[in-house]
Parts: sequence; structure tokens; C-alpha cells
Amino acid sequence: MSDLRFMQMALQMAERNLGQVWPNPAVGAIIVKDGAVVGQGATARGGRPHAETEALKQAGEKARDATMYVTLEPCNHQGGTPPCTGAIIDAGIVRCVVACGDSNPKVNGAGVAALKQLNCRLSGLEERSPQRVVCDRSGRITAEKNLWVLAEKSPEDVLKTLAEKGVTRVLVEAGKTLSTAFFHSGCVDKIYWFRAPKLIGEDGLSGVGSGFAAELASASHFKRERLLQLGDDTLEVLCSAAS
Repeated sequence: MSDLRFMQMALQMAERNLGQVWPNPAVGAIIVKDGAVVGQGATARGGRPHAETEALKQAGEKARDATMYVTLEPCNHQGGTPPCTGAIIDAGIVRCVVACGDSNPKVNGAGVAALKQLNCRLSGLEERSPQRVVCDRSGRITAEKNLWVLAEKSPEDVLKTLAEKGVTRVLVEAGKTLSTAFFHSGCVDKIYWFRAPKLIGEDGLSGVGSGFAAELASASHFKRERLLQLGDDTLEVLCSAAS
């Protein structure tokens, strides 16, 4: 159970800069010694430094004879930074638990193989500061340091522009018009649906517009991922059936 608990902590670390680490994946790493966390790290914005080296830096000498929990197989090739496997070995880590392998052809098992001198195994587990973006085709809003203003005409163009800026995940908080455009574009793969125990009726503002299926049988289908009670309110997380 301790492996699972510490890996969950590593997964939480991986979410720190989620969507801001392109071209690298978002990874989290935790270093544990004698049951206590002595180092933790997440992939930095822009993809470097890697989570493993950040955790090792924080742990310092305490990393020797410790266990590392990392959410993705460590790299074993020279890229923009030296191989993480070498840093792990040099730091004296004696056990490495990896949540999943890296399908990148440059890694793809080579990281785990390089750590075979350690007790390395795949576990089989498959301060945020998001960039604010406003869609404004009328030009009424002025861009600021922490605010991007986009004038693109379609969700596809918006996402293409953001991808070119290194953004890999987008949370859309919008009114009926933009929400509907994203749904019709097929770009929505998850819905966070907050509901309050209140009834408004047709005089209230609709969350989505027209153009959807007229019959239940042909309606877009989402799968429930989570259902959370938040006081009197409810948060339902839905995933696209195609995802």
C-alpha cells in the first residue's frame, strides 16, 4: 500500500505544470527514505529540467539508499539534458518504481533496462499557474503579460495557435456560443459539470446552443469518470466515449 500512496503523490506532482511542459510529457517524481519524502519534483515549464533531476536536487545526499517513485520511465538518452537514468544511479537510489513505460522510441524500455542494477520495476499504474486566454474576435480586450487574446474564428484554429505556443491542455470556461462551437468541432474530450440543487427553467441562460441531436438515440455520449459531492452542489466529470 505504501508504493501506491507514494506513487499517487508522484502523480499529483506531475499535474503541477500540466499543459505547460511541451515538448516533453508531464512527469512527477518522489524520493522516499525510511518512510519519509526527502525529495520531489515535476517537469518544469518548457519541458526542462526533468522531474527526476529536480527531485534528486531537492533530496541531495538523502537520495542515497532511497526509493524513487516516478510516473514515467526515465530517459536513457542524451537530449537537451543528460540521461535521467545516469543521475538516478549516481545519486545512490537503490530502488525505482515506475508507473508506466515510455513509448517514445528513444526510450521504450531502455530506461528500465539501464536501471536493472537497481531494484527497478514498472508498477502497472497507468504551484499551478495556468495561462489565461480570451477569445475575442471584436478586438475589445487588450492582451496583458498573463493574458493572451486570440481572434481566431474556430475552436480548431484556437487550439492550433495554442499548440504552437506549447500548450497541450485547455480548460474552456465559456458561454453558450463558444461552448457549442467546441462541442460541434469534436474537440471536447472531457466535461466538468457543476450542478446546484436549484431549478431555474427556460428563462435561465442555457449552457449550450442548438445543433445537437433531436433524439436521445443519436445524442452525443459521454462516460462518467467521477461524481463528487461539494457541499450541496455536485461535480460530475464526464469523458468522451471515444477517448
